[in-house]
This record gives sequence, C-alpha cells and structure tokens, in this order.
Amino acid sequence: MKNNIDWVSVGKRIVSLRAINNMSREDLASKIGSSVSTVFRIESGLPPTSQYLILIASAFKVSVEYLTGFSDDPHSGIKNEAELVDIKKKKVPLFEVEVSAGNGIFPDAFYIHEYIDAPVGTDYAFKVAGDSMLPILDAGDVVFVKANPEPAVGRMVVALFDGMIVVKWLIKNNGGYLLQPENTLYSPFYPAEGIRFEILGTVESVLKQMPIKKMKNYSKGG
Repeated sequence: MKNNIDWVSVGKRIVSLRAINNMSREDLASKIGSSVSTVFRIESGLPPTSQYLILIASAFKVSVEYLTGFSDDPHSGIKNEAELVDIKKKKVPLFEVEVSAGNGIFPDAFYIHEYIDAPVGTDYAFKVAGDSMLPILDAGDVVFVKANPEPAVGRMVVALFDGMIVVKWLIKNNGGYLLQPENTLYSPFYPAEGIRFEILGTVESVLKQMPIKKMKNYSKGG
C-alpha cells in the first residue's frame, strides 16, 4: 500500500504559502534551519523529515494536517501535530540510485518507485545498482537514508556528484572531501570547483537482497 500523502501537492502548497506570506526560499530556509536547496527539493515533491514538516507548518502558522492536504482548515489539528506526523511517516519513498563509478543516474531521473516501510528516523530509501560498494552493498540492496547535508566524516552517504547520484564513503581530503568506493577496482570521486557536489543524507541501515545460488544442471548427470 502506498503512502497517501501527495508530496508534490504539499510542495505546491508550501510555494503558495510562501507567496501569501511574502517569504522567499531563503527566508523559509532560515526559519527551519536548513539550506535553500533543501527547501527547493521539498517544494519539488521530495518528502521532508518529520522535524522539517513541523517547522514549515510552524513558520506559516498552519497545522501539519493542513500542510499535508488532510484538511482545508489551516488550523485543524494543530494540538496533535506530533502524533499526526508519526502516523504519516510509516513509509518513505523508494528511489532508484546507481552506485557504479562513472555511471550514475542523473537527478532529472529522480522518481518515486514505490513507498516502503522504513526504520524510524530515516527519510528516503534508494535501491542500489552497480558494484562499486562491494562487498558491503550488492546490486538490489536498499539503503535507508536520513536527510543530513552535513554528515560526519567516515559515514556512508548518498550524494549528488557532477550530475550523478552516488553512494560512497565520505572521507576528509586536504581540507575538503572525497567520495570513496569500497570496491578497490574503482577510483574515488574528488569534488572540485565547477563540479556540483551535494550530500543528500547518511545511510542509516541496509535491507539486503536475498541471494540466489546458481546451481549446476544435474538433469544431465555429473
């Protein structure tokens, strides 16, 4: 069963509320303690975290129930917002993500494959393809991600890099960062001037794909 919140409509409602309140994306980002790019992604239809959802509703002095389209009354259910958000966060959107070095999926290809059950505290799920994170991640695994644009060094992250979506280790490098694959057959990605580099979040848990053993054909004997 899919999550019944239309996040694209939520994004449009936030844009409308900003216009009504004469508020720029920069203003809203400041009020909720996030980046302008995060606000843009939310307005484009990517589900926000529970905390951001509450903060956005508070910034416009409306209820989460109204913001998510479950009521046309801006003040309906304000006293029960925390409980409402918990109910609606049982599932997260699952996106496709390519992890092979040099073969990532472009951000324009972002689409919600389905909504799936997720561990508490995670915001998105990405299906892994490729083998640059072997043996930790296999093709077909699902990584659950917590939205966090500034994760600690040494964490596994999902990031935008030069038009690709990748999952790699975040490593400190000469005052900056590099994205390190686990598979030694692949080279690190080095963010540099002119290359778009943005961390989407940290990998909090992994749902492993069940392996299938390739069996020999015994019908012919031997």
